[in-house]
Formats: sequence, structure tokens, C-alpha cells
Amino acid sequence: MFEFFDSSQFMSHGMCLLWRMDLLALHVVSDGLIALAYFSIPIAVLVYVRRRPDFRFGKVAIMFAAFILLCGLTHVVSIWTVWNPDYALQGLIKGATALVSVATAVVLFPLLPKLLAMPTLDELNATNAKLAQEIRGHADSERRYRDLADTLEQQVRERTQGLQETLQRHLESEYRFRGAFDNARSGKAIGDVDGKWVRVNQSLCRMLGYEQEELLALGWLAVTHPDDRVESNLRANSLLNDDSNSYTQSKRYVTKDGRTLHALVDISLVKDDTDGTPLFYISEVQDLTEMVGLEAAVQHSEARAQALIDTARDAIFELDSNGVIRACNPAANAMTTLTVTELIGHPIEALFGDETGAAIDWQRLLVLGGSDEASQPEGHLYVRRAEAGRIPVEMQLWRSELGHDTIHHAIVRDVSERIAAERALRRAHEELRFQMANSPLAVIQWGDNFTIDYWSPAAERVFGWSSEEAVVSAANGWNFVYEEDHEKVVALYEDLTSGKIARARAINRNYRRDGTVIHCEWHNSVRVDEDGNITSVLSFVEDITDRVEAHGALLRSEAHQKAILENAVDSIMSLDPGGLILSCNPATEEIFGYTADELLGRDARMLVPMRYRIGPGEYLEQLQRSKSPAKNAHELAGLRKSGEEFAMEISIREIVSEGQRTYTSFVRDISDRKKFEKEILEGNELLQRQDWLQSGLTALSRTLQGDPSVANVGEFSLDFLCEYLSAEMGALYIPAGTGPLVAVARFGAVDANLERLPPSDIAARAAKQREPVFIEVAGENASMKVHAAFGEIPLRYCCAFPVVREDRLAAVVELGTISGLHPNHVRFLEFIEDTLAVALSSASDRERLKELLRESREQALELKRRTQELNTVNQNLVDRGTALEEKNLELEAAKHEIEQKARAVEQANHYKSEFLANMSHELRTPLNSMLVLSQSLAENSSQSLTDDDVECARVINRSSENLLALINDILDLSKVEAGMLSLHLAPTSVGGVISALRDQFAPIARAKGLGFEIVCKQTDEHVSVTTDSMRLQQILRNLLSNAFKFTETGQVVLEAGSHDDELFRFRISDTGIGIPEHAQEQIFAAFQQIDGTIQRRYSGTGLGLSISRELGRLLEARFELESAPGKGSTFSVLIPRVHSRFVDGEDETFDSEWLAPGSQLSAPADDESARVLAEFRILIVTRDYRESFTLSRNLSDRGAGVEISDRIPKAAATLERENFDIALLDVCDPACGEIEEFLRVAHARSVRVIAFHTRELPDGELPDGIKRALGQPLDAEALLDTLVASPIAAA
Repeated sequence: MFEFFDSSQFMSHGMCLLWRMDLLALHVVSDGLIALAYFSIPIAVLVYVRRRPDFRFGKVAIMFAAFILLCGLTHVVSIWTVWNPDYALQGLIKGATALVSVATAVVLFPLLPKLLAMPTLDELNATNAKLAQEIRGHADSERRYRDLADTLEQQVRERTQGLQETLQRHLESEYRFRGAFDNARSGKAIGDVDGKWVRVNQSLCRMLGYEQEELLALGWLAVTHPDDRVESNLRANSLLNDDSNSYTQSKRYVTKDGRTLHALVDISLVKDDTDGTPLFYISEVQDLTEMVGLEAAVQHSEARAQALIDTARDAIFELDSNGVIRACNPAANAMTTLTVTELIGHPIEALFGDETGAAIDWQRLLVLGGSDEASQPEGHLYVRRAEAGRIPVEMQLWRSELGHDTIHHAIVRDVSERIAAERALRRAHEELRFQMANSPLAVIQWGDNFTIDYWSPAAERVFGWSSEEAVVSAANGWNFVYEEDHEKVVALYEDLTSGKIARARAINRNYRRDGTVIHCEWHNSVRVDEDGNITSVLSFVEDITDRVEAHGALLRSEAHQKAILENAVDSIMSLDPGGLILSCNPATEEIFGYTADELLGRDARMLVPMRYRIGPGEYLEQLQRSKSPAKNAHELAGLRKSGEEFAMEISIREIVSEGQRTYTSFVRDISDRKKFEKEILEGNELLQRQDWLQSGLTALSRTLQGDPSVANVGEFSLDFLCEYLSAEMGALYIPAGTGPLVAVARFGAVDANLERLPPSDIAARAAKQREPVFIEVAGENASMKVHAAFGEIPLRYCCAFPVVREDRLAAVVELGTISGLHPNHVRFLEFIEDTLAVALSSASDRERLKELLRESREQALELKRRTQELNTVNQNLVDRGTALEEKNLELEAAKHEIEQKARAVEQANHYKSEFLANMSHELRTPLNSMLVLSQSLAENSSQSLTDDDVECARVINRSSENLLALINDILDLSKVEAGMLSLHLAPTSVGGVISALRDQFAPIARAKGLGFEIVCKQTDEHVSVTTDSMRLQQILRNLLSNAFKFTETGQVVLEAGSHDDELFRFRISDTGIGIPEHAQEQIFAAFQQIDGTIQRRYSGTGLGLSISRELGRLLEARFELESAPGKGSTFSVLIPRVHSRFVDGEDETFDSEWLAPGSQLSAPADDESARVLAEFRILIVTRDYRESFTLSRNLSDRGAGVEISDRIPKAAATLERENFDIALLDVCDPACGEIEEFLRVAHARSVRVIAFHTRELPDGELPDGIKRALGQPLDAEALLDTLVASPIAAA
């Protein structure tokens, strides 16, 4: 008995709080205040029971007071256990509290029917309210009548405005469709199944050269090339008979001017969605004429290349790899005077019969000849001709690789004429020297280092120095080059003397002897000797000072004119009298789409359509013959390079200069202006149509003003419609309940007896179909005729238009005309549909209201009589009401008391969730030690345990892991219920999530013999979703764990992919036992499974899906489930790409290591971790002796050197004295305010700091300087991965 109360083996609750004064104060003060409140509540209850002897539930109130009193006592004991571990006393008090609370609940529930059966004040006042309501009936009827009239008028105005807005939207939609169709760059057409085009755009008209009306009249087969008509017709008919809906065909069209247009046609058949009936074709035509022309140009180029070979003056031979002639051109026959037959098959060296040809290594030349560089023998060869004599030649060899065949080409050129020319050149050279001496240009010959070897008399005239003065001055370093040009001249001289260039032209500024500066044009060339060595530089100099000055003025003038032309917005072209384009500005290229090279020298008529073209220069000649040039601009169509026509404004000026006549044209693109004018015209037409509709609606509204009856509304509206729409006859019907239509108005009929007028067939059909019915009848067969003074005129058109509002048929308007209804008339009927329906409905409502008013007056007299009787009854009810009010006060007091109890129960639940969350963390700390120590014992690294001891350690480890998983589930569930679960939102890679799940569950799949497949596109793997990565993986792990648990055979598939632009989808499918439809909602509840057999067979707590759903709610995710018994299940998680509460751009203060609890990392091999950890010296800083012992034991077993410090200042001093590689810092230390100093010391000593927490942090906040920390419980393997996998770095 005394052992039960022995508390020596327990530690007080204050030790669990590590004697942190802030936490101790929080718990003690909270429990004290709660106890004070609980002690005051029973006092209030007892005072109430004692002062209210009529209270019939006193015993229940006393039991409730006892329950509250014991609850307060439990909080007092909680304060006691902070310092004294008397948990047995605390348990006895809680047991007593439980007994009293159960007894109170058992007594309270049977009293609920009695409390609910008590009458309420509302039931007692019901009879009186009913009588008062009948008295107010008459006044309410009149008020409803006025309100209904006002409402109807407001509805008419709102509906009218809504119809106007709807019409405007329809018109805008139609305008956009027409704009997209008509302005397409490619040709587009819509045709019916009979081969007729019903609509074509301007691009197709420009391609074929027809107007729209001409194409619509001809049809697509008529403009098809005769050779392509049969195939095109068969392809089009195949769409009508086959399942395919489109095809693409290359075909030819014949344009209006007879040209053949090559085109690529894409044809699609549009069918009715209901029965598949073909409706129309949609065609898109692309012009391929330029492409066909390019193919012809390639063939022409090949032919030209062959013609060049055949007409070449040089002999061209094709040789094989042995040098045997395989083919040759006609020039080879002329050079050798041998026929092709005599040449082919003989070696090339046979053409050279002297000793020079025999001395050549032909095989070496064939090998050296490459595809990029030719080989040739040195010196001249001589070709032996059939007749006597020989001719000197030069030869080049080329090699080409064609597949596996090697072909050599030899080009042999007759150089006899060139040799003769060289002899003549030598003679001319001597003559040139004589001319140089007597040339009017200054001639200067330079030696080395700018010495002068020759100074001609002309040089004396240009520069002013004599020959003797120039030679002496140059030898003494004299320089007559202008200073700014000196560097350029020296560089040019060096290039010439070094052999980089052989000749050069330069314009320099030089000094004359009198000091003036002149502009000179220098023509420099180098002289070489027979060995190729440069001997001197020869310069011809001309004084161009006057020309430079004149050229500068000319350039300034041209630059000014060019700037004007290039910046002009309009096209400016210069034309000759024949209409050829001499020049144009950039605006011309932009307007017409041609480049300047394509325009220059071309006839200007190419820039206008064919219909505007006249004879060459005819228009210009007309201008020339006129007395004055045309000065007014003319508007006509222009033609762009693409074939597009556009509106332009053109004016032409005649210019006569130096007897030459030219013309300057000014062209302005006015297509935008024309388009704007067209849009204005169309807008005016639309406004006129809308004005006509609105005017008609206004006139009809004025006609129906006042309070007309239904018959008057029908008569007035029908008369107005027949006159406004020019209808000769008409009738208006309204529905009569479920019976046939009833005629209320008639127009233009001889017999106007409406009672004898049955509804027509077309009116009945329009009422049934709720759609307009149009009928056209031949004149002689018309049964209805219009009577005139000169006879009867038969009606040709008849229509019935249903008036429907809010899916209710209000009336049917039947009209008969001789000429038919215009589409605007039909539009007007639709426009006034709501107005007419509202008018008829208002008239009908007014007639019903009048009838109700008459009945209400009769009932008022009856009510007056009954009121007198009810006054007596009412007095009795007033007396009873007084008594009921007193009872109602008592009920209100009881209700208030029950609400207080409900709030107390809700607060108790909240305290329960907080206690469960805190206790779960307190349980995980010793459990983590059990996991680490049992794992260490199971490894048996010291080989001191037996096999049974090792197995026991493994059983303890597995049991601890299962218990830890259960505690984690309970913790997450309690956190969600208590509102304490926080999210860490950050961009999360889908590929990283999939990789982690693959590493975790692939071994499970192999162990169970199941297939495990992950389906994810490569593009989706790089997708990043902004969410809590740890919670997302927890949801997916729960779903995958259930899939593997309930699947015996088959496979489990994880699919990841985009659902839409806002959601990303994870889908997990299995081939397991499946879930019945009635249980699919049940499985998401906490502690629930399908039935008991499932729990016994597969184990589990039933918390996984409940936690997943709550976590999904926090992540804004949505779950979908598809399952059937025996066929497996498919769970889908739809998660937003960006969480709504995510805020980007937050700063990070300290980048410490962080690892989410439960993360799966690939642990290094034990020998590898031991080898690496043996190099580390680790300092553990924590006041939790269990955690320090566990970490020290685990790290020491793996070879690391470990020291423990229980205070942060002490640890900082240790870091300064000794060398450590890593510091494990517990951020739950009460002295966490000194963490900043500790981090400073660690950084200075290059010690890497890894933060962790051994219990739940208050409000989940980390101390300053720490951004992330390893979670509780501390995962030893994950910690080892963090230590081993990353290099040592400063904190």
C-alpha cells in the first residue's frame, strides 16, 4: 500500500521543464487561475440552488458543483507535482473526478426530454399572431399591389437595358469573327457540300485575281486547274464518305488573268454534332508559286553549270584514281585536236610527250590534289598536238569524294598567249620607265628607312623641293608628312617593305616647302628583283587639294539630301521617261515590301494592280504633253510584293536637268485611313440599325403605357407591329392554361370575331418548339388573301414568333406578308420580346389583382365580424401570455446555464489537446534514447551479447519505432485539433519529393514482392510547388504505406503530373483489397477502419488518412478517391502550385543545418561513417542528460571524439581553449540568450555548428541567429548523414 504512494523513484514535473522559470511561472499561474475559477463556480451554483427553492434540478446542480470542484483540485495538485512527484495522489484525485463526472453525465441526459418538452413563449403567442395577421391581410393586399406594379416597371427598365447590352456584345463578337476571317494572310474560304463557296476572304481574292462576288458565283472547282479537278473532286467527296474530317492537298489554281497558281490547300469538313450530317467545308490556301519557282531555278542552275563546263576555254578532264581519262569537255578536243573517243581511256600523261611531262610524278600529284586546294606541277608543260608542233600549258588537279568513289579533275589552260603577253610586258616596262620620268604626276622612289632614290621633276613642282634638296633632307631625317597622318604613313610603308601588301592607294596631307598643307593622292607599289626581294617603293603622287575641297562640299550636300530621303514617311522614287525606277528611299521598301535592289531598274507599273497598268511611260508622257505637271494627288490601289493590294495616294513631278527629263513620284500609304473610313461607315450602319430598333421599342412602350387589359395590350401591340413591320395580316395568341392558344387580337382580317378564330398550325408549332416558324407559300396556293378594292392578293410569307420570358410562353405573334420579312424585322421581334411579355404579364397581373381586391373587400366585412369575436379571445390570451413570460425567464436562465457548461466542455477539450501535444513530446525524448540504445545493442559492436540478447534488442527497437510512429500520429492529430501545427512554406522540387519516396519504398516493394512504378514526365520533375515539403511527403508516405499494406499481389503506381495551371496532381494506385463505396468517407475519420477484421489482419490505428486529410486542409489540397472491392484503390492529391499564404523574399539570418523529422536519407556504410567520424572531435552542448548520453554513446561507437557541456558559457570557453570540428547545440537551453556569443566564438574558431532541439519550442520559434534546427526526436542516422556527407564549414 505504501509502495503505491512511494514517489522516490520519480522526478518532479519541474525537472521535465528543466526548471525554466518562464515555463514554471506559466504553468503555476495558469493552473492557479484555473483552480480559482473552478472553486468559484460551485459557490455560484450552490447560491442559486439555495435562493431558488422552486428549482426542481437541485441534485443535478450539486453533482455538477462537485465535479467542477474536483476539476479545480486536480489543477492544485498539478502545482504541487511541480516540486513534489506525488503522482499517486494526483491519480486518485483524477479518478474521483472521473467518477463524479460520469455520474453527473448519467443523471443529466435523462433530464433533457423534460427540459425540451417545456412550452416556449413562441408557441403561446402563435394564436394571437395568427388572428392579428388576418386583420392585417387587407392592408397587405393593397400594399403588395402597389409594390408589384413598381417591381414590374423596374423589371421592364432593367430587362430593356440588359437586352441592349446583349445586342451590343453579339454585334462585337460578329465583328471580331469577320475581322479575323477577312484579314487573314492566307486564303480562307467556306464552302457548302455542293461545291459552292459561300464566303471567301480578301487574301484568296488577291491570290486568284477575282472579286468576292465572282468567286462566290464560280465555285472552287471552276478555278481549279483542269488537270487537278478530278483528283480534287474525289478527295472532297471522300470526306463525305469516310470518317476523316480533313486532308491536305497540293494543287493548282487558274487565276483570272490565266496564270497558274501553285498552292497547298488544307480542307476540313464540319459536321453536325448530333447526327454527323456534313454542313460545310473550311479551306485554307497557301501560295506555293515562289517555292515552285525556286525548284525550277535550281534545275536551271544545274543546266547553266553544265553549259559553263561545255563552253569553257580551258580543257577539263575527269580522271580516275590512276589518272586515266574518263570524260572531257569540247575544249579538250580543240586543244589536243583529238576526238573524245581517242582521249577517253588513256592516261593523262600521254598528252605530254616531251621530257617535261615524263619527269612529273603523276601519282604524287593525284594524291596531293585535295577538295579544298589544287596541286599542279612546277613550270610549264607542253601538250603534243596531232599536227606538228606543241603548245605551252598549265595544269591544276582537284580531287572529289563522291560516296566511295574518288574522282580527279584536271584543268589544262593554254598559256601561249600569256607567254607572248609577258614578252610584250617587258617591252612595255622599259617604255613605262621613260614615261615615269616625263609623267605630269610626281614620281618618288623610296629606299630603306625613308631614303629617296628618285625625285621626279613633277615632285619638285608639287612639293617645292628640288631633287637634290629632297634626297639630302630625307637622308637627314626630313619628314614632309602632316603630323596627324605620320603614324598611318609609317604603318603603310612598313606593310609595303615587309611584303604584306604589294601596292596601296592612300590620301595624305603633306607640307610644301613654303609650309602650306596640301592633300595628295599616293599610289604606292613595291619593286622586287628576280629573287622576289623588295628593292624599293615607287610612289605616284597627285595634288588633289582642289578636288578634296569640292568633294567635301558635295558630300555635305548629298548627306543633307540623303537624310531628307531616308527620314521621309512617304515613298519617294525617281523614274526615267520610260517608267523605270532609278532610285528610291527606305520608305518605298517599307511600303511595297521590295528591297532597293529588287526595285532599281524595274518598271514602276509592277507596283500597281494589273487593272491600272497602261503602256510604258504613257502616263508620264501625258503629263509631259500637258501644259503644267500634275500637282494634285490621285488615289488608286498599290500592289505589295506579297500580292496584297492597298490604298495609296500618288503624285508625280517632272524634273528637267541638263536637258535630261526625270520624274519624281510621291506615294503615301492611306490604307489605314481607308480602313478607318470603312469602320466609320459600318459603325454608322450599326448605329442606324440600333436606332431603328430602339425607336420601335420606344414607340411600342409608349403605345402600351397606362393600365390596359390583356386584350388591349394584344390589340395595341399587334397593330403597332403590323404597321411598323409592313405586315398585311396578323394575329396574337396567348396560352390558356394547358388548353390551346386563345386569340386576343387580329389585324387585316375581314372576320374579326376572335371567339371563332382557332389557333393556326404554325402558331401552335411555334408555341410547342419555342422557336420562330417561317413558311413561304406560292401565291396561288395561299389560303389567306388580302382583300383590296381591285381584288384579292394572296400572301406569300407567313411567320409565327413565340414570346418567351424566363422559359414561360407569354404569347405567339403571327404575321403574314406579301414581300417577306427583312432580317432586321426578325431582330426587332427578338428585341421587343421581353417588353411584350412583361406588358402582357403586367396586364394579366393587374386583372388578377383587381379580382383579388374585390375578394379582399368581401373578406374585410367577414373579418370585421370575426374581429369582435377575437377581441374577447385575445384578452384571455393576454392573461395567459403574462404567465408564459414568467416561465420564459426561467427558461432563459436554464439556457444560459447550459451554454456556460458547453463552453466549459469546449475549454476542457482544448486543454486536453494541449496536454496531449505536450505529453507526446515528453514521451518522445526517453523513447529516442531507447531507440538509439537498442539499436546500439542490436549492432553488438563489442560482441559481448548473445544472439538472444541481440534479438531482444531488435524487438525493443522495432517496438519503439512503432510506438514512436503512433506518438507522431497522435501528436500531429492533436496539433491540428489544438491549432498548433505550423507550416514551413518554401519552393519544393517535385523531382526531389519523388526521389525521396522512391528511396524509401523501393526496398519495401522488393521485400513484399510487389511492383513499384513511378510515372512522371521529365518536364514535370523540374516543376516547383510552393508548399510545406515535410507535410506533403508525410501525406504521400501515409498513402503509399496503406497501398503497400493492403496489397498482397500486383503493383503500386505513383503518378505525378500537372492537373491544370493552378493545381499539381499526385495519384497513388494499387491492386489491393479495395474500399466499399459506403466506407469511403468513414476511412478518413480518426481511429476508423473499414471493419474489425481489417484491423486484426493488417494492424494499424486508423490515424493515417485522418491526419493526411487534416494536413491536406492546411496545405489547401484536395483528395479524390476511386475504389471498388477486389479491384484496388486510387487516391489523388491535388495541391496548389503556390500556397495562398506564401510570402516570397524573406531574409535568412543564419544558415544552420536542418533536417525535417522523418526525412529519409541514404545513410553511409558503418565502416565509412566510422572512418570519417574518427577524424572529428565533437562538442555536445545540452542540459538534457539523456540526450547527451544517447548522442555521446552513438557517436563514440562510430569513432568520434566527444565531449559534453551543460552550459553555453562553459561550452564557449571550452571552444576557445580546445580544438573541435563540430558543435551540436541544444537551442532549448534556458540560457539561449547567450547563443549569439557562442556562435561568434565558433565562427572565429572555424567550428561548424549544428542546432537541434530536444523538445517542442514555445510557439515554434527559434532563438535569434538560428534559422533551422534538427527536430525532435533526434534521428541519429540522419545526424550522421549530416556530419559525414557535408564538408566541415564554419557556422
